[in-house]
Amino acid sequence: MIAHYIINMLMQAPKFTKEEVRKWDEDFHIGDCFSDYDTLWDRHPFSLQSMDAEIKGEYIINHKDTNDRKHVAIISHGLSAMRDACIKYAKIFYDLGYNVVIYDQRYFGASTGPYCTMSQREATDLRKVISFSKEIFGQDMIYALHGESMGAATVLNVLDKETPEYVVADCPFSDLGRLIDELSFKKAWILGKPAAKRARKIGIKRYDFDFRAVRPIDSVKVTNVPILFMHGKKDSLINCKHSEDMLSVCKNHLSRIKIFDNAEHARSYASDMEAYKEEMISFIKDVENSQ
Repeated sequence: MIAHYIINMLMQAPKFTKEEVRKWDEDFHIGDCFSDYDTLWDRHPFSLQSMDAEIKGEYIINHKDTNDRKHVAIISHGLSAMRDACIKYAKIFYDLGYNVVIYDQRYFGASTGPYCTMSQREATDLRKVISFSKEIFGQDMIYALHGESMGAATVLNVLDKETPEYVVADCPFSDLGRLIDELSFKKAWILGKPAAKRARKIGIKRYDFDFRAVRPIDSVKVTNVPILFMHGKKDSLINCKHSEDMLSVCKNHLSRIKIFDNAEHARSYASDMEAYKEEMISFIKDVENSQ
């Protein structure tokens, strides 16, 4: 029973509506970011075929970006959410002069796909989005990746093949198998280990999906892209040790971590919006000054 619950929560997690996602952010007083998105931004929808899914999203043209090489931020949301969860981060980039690309990860929002794979196939989808973005903004565009939770794992998982200018990874897991072991132990204590083992077998047999093969840390080890990790110290879903362990294997000396002492999972920005923005701006300046 526990094993079925584990694999179903991975592969067929609940889907939040636009209204639910927005209310969640508005409850944390992040709602003012939606007015610019709804009324001012120059938004253009797109649809891409990627493997067994159709990925829906939109690119947002920032007319303040007059650079010869366009600056673009591509943002990936977390489990159960959809692209509106990216708007709070999109506003940070937009205010810095970036064009923005947001999209619904497979299975969620307006995108299709038979199930979620916790950043595995999502990484292939993201590579399609990156390629499409280059068609819109130019092959020589300067682009950044930002992801939250599963979305952070997604952006990290492309780093063995893609070379963005930098990455902001907000509360990622380093190794999905490790995370499942940790959560299984919390839920079922001594029964957690056999439940996780059984869940893996179900996933392989039913979905052709092995959650122990999903290891963003492996991509982090081989890239020289600078990474800013953001994580809440009170995160009860993905312990901040996951980010700390990935930082320890980063090759680029500009990589760093910001721990938000009072933040729960995916709530670092909500816990201290000014500190979050300041950390991002400081990191981006360090990257730019290193060129």
